[in-house]
Amino acid sequence: MSPTSDVRRLRLAGGLNSLVFVLIALGIFVMLNYLSARRLRWQKDVTPNKRYTISDRTKNILKNLEKDVTVLTIFRGDRLSQETQELLDQFKIHTPRLKVEALPHEDRAKAEARLKKTKQEIRDYNTLIFECGDRTKVVLPTDLAEQQMRNPYQPPEPPKFKGEQALVSALLTIIQEKQITVYFTKGHGEAELSAHGRDGLSELEKLLKQDNIKTGTLELFRTPKVPDDSDLVVIPGPTKRFLPEEINALEGYLQAQGNLMVFFEPFKDETGLEQFTKDWGIEVRQDIIIDPRSRTGDTAVITSFPLHKIVDKMKDLPLLLRTARTLKLEAQVTRGPRKMKTASLADSTGETWTKNWTEALQDANKKPEDPSGPFTLAAISEEEGDPRAPKKARLIVVGDASLLGNTELIPGFGPVQPPHPGAETFFLNSVYYCVSREEMIDIPPRSIDPKNITAKDEEVANVKLASLLGMPAFGVVLGLVVWLVRRR
Repeated sequence: MSPTSDVRRLRLAGGLNSLVFVLIALGIFVMLNYLSARRLRWQKDVTPNKRYTISDRTKNILKNLEKDVTVLTIFRGDRLSQETQELLDQFKIHTPRLKVEALPHEDRAKAEARLKKTKQEIRDYNTLIFECGDRTKVVLPTDLAEQQMRNPYQPPEPPKFKGEQALVSALLTIIQEKQITVYFTKGHGEAELSAHGRDGLSELEKLLKQDNIKTGTLELFRTPKVPDDSDLVVIPGPTKRFLPEEINALEGYLQAQGNLMVFFEPFKDETGLEQFTKDWGIEVRQDIIIDPRSRTGDTAVITSFPLHKIVDKMKDLPLLLRTARTLKLEAQVTRGPRKMKTASLADSTGETWTKNWTEALQDANKKPEDPSGPFTLAAISEEEGDPRAPKKARLIVVGDASLLGNTELIPGFGPVQPPHPGAETFFLNSVYYCVSREEMIDIPPRSIDPKNITAKDEEVANVKLASLLGMPAFGVVLGLVVWLVRRR
């Protein structure tokens, strides 16, 4: 065999080795890109406002899913459908029980044939149908986005995307065997549940319904008994006295391991509830707190919280309590068979002081004789025992009722711009703690920044294709260069 043949054989072997190396590298690159794009459940959100991060509450719901859920979608490819699809992809990362089935928008007959099984129909694009067993729930486009009120003197704002709240609400509707029921008392000057005015609770009612919580009103002066289906009773800022038989009904409700939340307001006459809450370990004082850190002085700014599950996650979410009354706690108290222990949920700083009502209206400046903080402004009295017990007597008392009103929860309605997220979170966390649904305790999801890069569908597809094949192509080119160099 000639030397020339040996050289050619060596070159051929080297070329084959390079080709095999390139093919292996190409396979590795393709596999890694495919897995990162489709299969891997790890990701890092580096956007400044955590645009692609869902709340811990949603993650807990998804991780605790015990039933398979199918979501039927029919999207048209616009911005709303893209946002919703991205959200569904986030949901699937945290549970294997969620299946998304896209109905063909170009074949209406085929889509309607699939929908016949659900006994539902899709009247518009960007509609979703959640299925779980024989239960279904429809999510409409109006549930996914809320059009902002237009100012004629300013450019129109883009719709506010509220997909996470809408999809979680639909999910809870079809998976919960028993719906949580919350009653609000009326007949004593309380804020009205469905009222849309400044002091109404219509926005609070809306928040509860979004979480599939049933609400109702309770008139104890007509029927002095709490309904058997009640999971929680809320007394939102009464101004008139409760009758003795009404107090007895609330006493019996707590004795039967019920859950009660009482929100007091200052400058009001005795309601009869003051002695009731004191008997359960929480005394409401006839005073008002002054906080020099607030603009008006009569708003307590809570930025640090005691160690309790209701407020553990609110360290970066301030709670504002306006014209609040202070509370005095008795560490332990016994009511019939119930042994109760108390704990603070919100304390003011040491810079605050209190005034009695009459003096506060005339002069709120601090005097040497005025009591100095910190003061307890919200507290809980709960039955001792196994913390995992499904039913325990719980009483939450707050020295301010204004945090429940529309002025705190609706943009532009009150002094807080944007709306007071601490009020919403504190109330919802308290509700879920009382009904032993602690996996729902969380801070609200962050709003989505409407600023985005506009791109056509073809451009988006090209970017995806480039990200999937770009690195492998680079590997091929590099391998060919190495092969050519070695051949010379």
